[in-house]
Amino acid sequence: MNEELLLTLEFEGTEREEGRILLSEMISKLEALTSSMNAVNRALTHKRKTTLYYRVAELNRVTEEHIFRITVEPVEKNIESRSRIEETHHRFFEELNRIRTTKEPSAEMSDDVIERFQALVNFDQDKFGGVVLRNHQSIVAFDDELKSAISSYLDSSEISYGSVEGRLERINLHGKTKYFVIYPESGPQQIRCEFVSDLKDSAKSALDERVVVSGRKFFRANQPFPHRIKVFEIQTLPQSASTDHLFHMRGESDDPKPSVETIRDLRNDW
Repeated sequence: MNEELLLTLEFEGTEREEGRILLSEMISKLEALTSSMNAVNRALTHKRKTTLYYRVAELNRVTEEHIFRITVEPVEKNIESRSRIEETHHRFFEELNRIRTTKEPSAEMSDDVIERFQALVNFDQDKFGGVVLRNHQSIVAFDDELKSAISSYLDSSEISYGSVEGRLERINLHGKTKYFVIYPESGPQQIRCEFVSDLKDSAKSALDERVVVSGRKFFRANQPFPHRIKVFEIQTLPQSASTDHLFHMRGESDDPKPSVETIRDLRNDW
């Protein structure tokens, strides 16, 4: 095993369950870890496909402490080089610790990455007494401070109404909140679009199509593009259609207005 590429998830069992943990709960966290690592890697490389794969390298239990440790390692079929995997692991820990201390991630980390972080670090107190992730040089505890910092960041938004164009390439119909993801030709890398059940057929029929999504847009402070949309309407575009004006960005301007006002004007322009 290459020690520098190993990742170890440490689960603490609960007194209520006498230290035992459901296998499905641990597998769920391993899947969330893989998903989060790939999200970070996509943010760094701008690739859309999964390129990092892991396998269990070691599993042990410290009975008297109700601790289970699962160590995983990258598998040979990984497309990425060793240096890229090391960089992804480094940035993964760096981003989680940055969110803990500064309450926000680096600019290149999209909401998709942070939402995957949230799925990874959140857990039911009835299932685990605690969860820690470590590698050869870093450690991060999935504690209340980190959970709160991630939730606060994802919940902070400014709102306006309008439309956005992009290609609808991913859709999730499971769970309470149904959503799809659009990939604009310019502006943000991707936007999460949440919709009600009445729009399910429209969303499904628009998969892999260029669409104009209209609804309530949510923005981070001082950001001209939305990170999330509550969808009211989905319009599928013909192949020849173009609505590039929806993502028109102003060039240099002599406008003396403060940047915050300019950003708000940009939001209202599309």
